[in-house]
Amino acid sequence: MKAKILAFLLSLVVLVGILSLLPLPLRAAGQTAIFTIGSITYTVNGQQFSMDVAPYTKDGRTFVPVRYAAQAMGVTPENILYTGGKVILLKGNKVVQLTIGNYVMLKNGNAIIMDVAPEIVNGRTMIPFRWIAQTLDAGVDWNPERQQVVISFSDNQPGNQPIPLTQPSAQVPAAPTGLQLVTENCADYGGAVVKINLFWNPVENATAYKVYWYTWLPEIESWSGHLWTTVQGTRYVSEVIGDNTLYFYVTAINSVGESPPSQTVQIIALPPLRYHSGVKTVRNTYAWEYEGKQFCWTIEVPETTLKYEEAEKIVKFPLWILFQQGNPLTWLGSLALTGSPFKVPIDILTTMLVRDKTSSEYIGYVADRLNQAAISQGYDTFHRAEFIAAFVQSIPYKIVPSNTEYPPQVIANGGDCINKSVLLAAILKKLSYPVVILGFWGHAAVGVGFSSDQIPPDRAGSGLCYYPYQGVNYYFVETTATGCKIGESTVSDNEKPTFYEIL
Repeated sequence: MKAKILAFLLSLVVLVGILSLLPLPLRAAGQTAIFTIGSITYTVNGQQFSMDVAPYTKDGRTFVPVRYAAQAMGVTPENILYTGGKVILLKGNKVVQLTIGNYVMLKNGNAIIMDVAPEIVNGRTMIPFRWIAQTLDAGVDWNPERQQVVISFSDNQPGNQPIPLTQPSAQVPAAPTGLQLVTENCADYGGAVVKINLFWNPVENATAYKVYWYTWLPEIESWSGHLWTTVQGTRYVSEVIGDNTLYFYVTAINSVGESPPSQTVQIIALPPLRYHSGVKTVRNTYAWEYEGKQFCWTIEVPETTLKYEEAEKIVKFPLWILFQQGNPLTWLGSLALTGSPFKVPIDILTTMLVRDKTSSEYIGYVADRLNQAAISQGYDTFHRAEFIAAFVQSIPYKIVPSNTEYPPQVIANGGDCINKSVLLAAILKKLSYPVVILGFWGHAAVGVGFSSDQIPPDRAGSGLCYYPYQGVNYYFVETTATGCKIGESTVSDNEKPTFYEIL
């Protein structure tokens, strides 16, 4: 028996020795990783690893820490880059870029719109797992019983091979900086578009730049975006339809590759004020800047409203001139009561323009839309009025000899300082702001009443221009020059206004 056992052991030793001389089997050119919801451990090819943040589900998507997920899919630690709120993953000939809070993911410069955005949790960048796995050509399966995400990929798949050494990533241009967006009104295309100017700082070694855009399409509840154009310089000018909020970013390119994206800029579109196709209208898209943000609004005025108001002027204003402005008794009464022979007549005129039933109803719609847009931006009472003033300032200046345009006519066709002041006063009055028209020699503006606690702290000590009248401080608001803030006067400090009330 002992001899048999000894012979068996000797045979086993010989067999092991022979096997040791043979080459070892190659490791499978791929791997499988398993992540479990709520667990800080995960496995790669059966080997267990630990994380400091557990995966979770949100909005129907599984979020995992980017570093662990990327390494599980074969991205080496030195190829996981963080810069300025962006994450860049390098694997083979793929460059994947994600931005915290941004729905757009870039794969080799091509925009992919995700339905969720990366976010920060406990100091870790969490990414939507399925999106990043598919971008790196990994297979993804979901085990609902175990609440597990299973990913698998092969290093032999096209695109997973390393980038040749003749294309060092160090030569890829840096991301463009200083991207700015400036908007302008544009009268072309039936008043439905706005002109945009994008410009940025030049990038060393860049031979051209790519301009991208994306937007949310509510009618299909989806993000849409793509490469817009490629330009040689550092400026791009174009026109866009002003119905949806648009986002823009730029990358730099050369023969080696494409840079990470620049910061994102946007033009915020207010919901259009439009009528159904059977109503003939005058359409304009106005663009303005406020608090560092660009806004645009497509707004229509029914032709029936404009024709009605033009007819009203033919009837009412000759009577107003005859019985009010042309009546010496009115002048004398106004002079005796107010110290100005024209105050009472102009009070009646502004009231006539603002309180007209058809005009008032339409301006109510305008005021509501502007106010809701301002509220959505988080503006307080003071800044809401200033935001609305910026809209009125964007309406083109046009001399009106009679100074008798109704507010809807000003929105449709433009107006001078008096007309635009009456328009702003009409909108703010609809929102219950105390307002007066401020009359100066050859100029008009609006006075908006604020209490001391409504003035923002950062503006309270900045020497705001205001005029006390009947116990209210009315702050100067210019309506013809763009960019003027509340309290920034455009008239001489020595000039005192006449206050015209809307009765």
